[in-house]
Amino acid sequence: MSSANRTIAIVWLSLVLGVLGVAASASAAATGFGAGERAQLSALVRKTIAEGGYPGMVVGVWAPHGRTFVGSFGVRELPAGRGAPLGTRDRFRVASVTKTMTATVVLRLVQERKLGLDEPLSRFYPGVLNAPEITIRKLLNHTSLIPTLDQSTVESLVRVPSQRFDPAEVIGAALTQPFLPPPWGYSDTNYLLLGKIVERVSRHSFAYELRRDVLAPLHLRHTSFDPGTRMPAPAAHGYTLLNGRMVDTAGWTTSYGWAAGSVVSTLGDLRRWTLALARGTLLHARMQRERLRWVATGQPGFEYGLGIFRIEGFIGHNGLIPGYDSAILYSPSTRTTVVALGNSDPALDEPPPQPVTSTLELAIALGHAAAAAR
Repeated sequence: MSSANRTIAIVWLSLVLGVLGVAASASAAATGFGAGERAQLSALVRKTIAEGGYPGMVVGVWAPHGRTFVGSFGVRELPAGRGAPLGTRDRFRVASVTKTMTATVVLRLVQERKLGLDEPLSRFYPGVLNAPEITIRKLLNHTSLIPTLDQSTVESLVRVPSQRFDPAEVIGAALTQPFLPPPWGYSDTNYLLLGKIVERVSRHSFAYELRRDVLAPLHLRHTSFDPGTRMPAPAAHGYTLLNGRMVDTAGWTTSYGWAAGSVVSTLGDLRRWTLALARGTLLHARMQRERLRWVATGQPGFEYGLGIFRIEGFIGHNGLIPGYDSAILYSPSTRTTVVALGNSDPALDEPPPQPVTSTLELAIALGHAAAAAR
């Protein structure tokens, strides 16, 4: 998406929301923060909505001493007169936040000694270029340099958004491309491969292993693995700009993303998941240390571990998929959790790899503001 098209989209959304009188529609609850601090946090969200052209956003900040800010801003569906305002219990596609859960499933298999972090990819995919040198660890931290989804997959999605993609075929198409330049290259294909490896090793479906190892232990009852067109209600409708107009992507498939990007979740569940991810709740201490072994990405201030990154003192992940933008962060130093969910995709016009999306920038700003309010 070009910058010009994104500007058109922002203007179009502003006009629609303004005419219908819902641009300021918001519901925010806070405890432990002063009036000025609440106003500052709300202003950060509104600024992101205005600059990114989001129909709406849902955010949460949870800091020590019971300081909490939870809010929903804007609308669930356009045109606004047909839909309700966004709610804090609405479900969103969280895209690459899925990778944090997939990595946890893999690391639990490593704990069970069914898989090795330094085991070569050639055990499972001997035909992949450099497979003997590519390890499970390198797939997890994106140092495999395996290419990401190819353009034909993206074009096919746009032509028939409701189609079902076979992960094996998506992997095969990606592997026809040149490998990424060293030292690091973000690639959805890494996590598609990891999902298939989970199935080979466990002899269960990836969906089953995700429920068993992540969703059930943490009681994430409003989180699901939906690699298709389904979105459980209540669901936020996502919007992307296509051929000069805003398109509702709530009915688009995410099967091309599968184990790399097909989780649907809520603000409350993601709060619980972010804490478990950052603290290693589902892993042994040694395995959590492995998860938090950072590698350089070539982008200053941005390091990657095993399905998790570190940026500006926060650890977590973000996700971007047509119509949805998400970020989950935790600050070990201030013990602050931040979740931000939006129903548009203002950073899709950025060249890959692009770690800093609008919700991630917002989550970082909210986290810093909460820390400064102590």
